Amino acid sequence: MHPNLLLEAVSLWASHWTRHFLKLCHRPVETLDKTLMAKIRRNQDSDFGRKHHFADVRSVSDFRANVPVSDYETVRPYIDRCIAGETTALFGDRTRIHMYALTSGTHSRPKHIPVTTEFLDEYQKGWRVWGARTHRDHPTAFRHRMLQITSSWHEEYKIGRAHV
Repeated sequence: MHPNLLLEAVSLWASHWTRHFLKLCHRPVETLDKTLMAKIRRNQDSDFGRKHHFADVRSVSDFRANVPVSDYETVRPYIDRCIAGETTALFGDRTRIHMYALTSGTHSRPKHIPVTTEFLDEYQKGWRVWGARTHRDHPTAFRHRMLQITSSWHEEYKIGRAHV
């Protein structure tokens, strides 16, 4: 298949996600509330969810009352338990953690960010919307070379209990 035809096909497919995303943008408060509540329900049986009374949360106000604003260090013990194999410390029992992304640790120790199936799904949908809109607005952009800057791929990684 010619690269331009492939790009057009992918763009058409991704435009479905763009239309859906833009539809949700017309109801931002409702969309955000629904998204928050889905995350709370999915994780209410975790140790973190029980400690913060997720089962009783019915609104954003309830969430704010039960979960104080905090930093990474507050959740680090839960993440450390997840790394040790105790996923339900922070997530519902159906959550699958694929890996832990590692931050550079510019302000303190590096941070391990759990990458779950749900996170990957949300991340991919965001990139589909970005790609479809970029292709629509700048149709020749993907025909040129691109420079992507990332961290070193071999710094460190964690998968489940394994630490490499």
